[in-house]
Amino acid sequence: MILVHGWGGRAAQMLDLALVAARNGYRAVAIDAPGHNADDQRTSDGFQMAAGLESVEASFGPPSGVIAHSLGAMASVMAFDDRPPDTAIWLAPVLDVRDSLQVFSHRAKLAPWTARSLRRRVERFIGEWWPALTAGAQTGLPGTTLLLFHDPADPDAAFDLSAELAARRPDTRLVEAPGAGHNLLLRDPNVIASVEHFLETAQVVDNHPAF
Repeated sequence: MILVHGWGGRAAQMLDLALVAARNGYRAVAIDAPGHNADDQRTSDGFQMAAGLESVEASFGPPSGVIAHSLGAMASVMAFDDRPPDTAIWLAPVLDVRDSLQVFSHRAKLAPWTARSLRRRVERFIGEWWPALTAGAQTGLPGTTLLLFHDPADPDAAFDLSAELAARRPDTRLVEAPGAGHNLLLRDPNVIASVEHFLETAQVVDNHPAF
């Protein structure tokens, strides 16, 4: 099982969730994405984060599950959209890159024309992936059983999109986590317990550690 931190995050943030996965028979692998934490690379983007996940797959084989936080959910879509895992757990997922741009523009107090210019540059950079990364409640990973955790008051990722995704997508459940915030969600005892229960019911093939 691959554990994916969000933008500006690090593998250590996923420790509690990795331990839960390991207790339930999974080989849990978490990495610092390119350009994050102790990595020598000074820049990063969603494509490089996705490439990091693909490198894990190349080393360990296709994952049976993915646990992803924030923009890590978007990176997991980019990495595995054509070969989706059996299960996925997304915590405070960013489902539309336009929301992230809006949050950034507001916090940076960008003038409207600067914000529009930034969006055009990002859209050109993303290119053919733009529809997938702005899909919101139409986000993919077809056939994957998806568990979502989200604080309704999350200031960084739109809760409404998670709610809409859970309402329209088969095999998808949303667990509201009021008061857990965006990053503290990763250590929230109720969230950890819910993930444990979810993984306890997941099948581990041949009773051997699954990836």
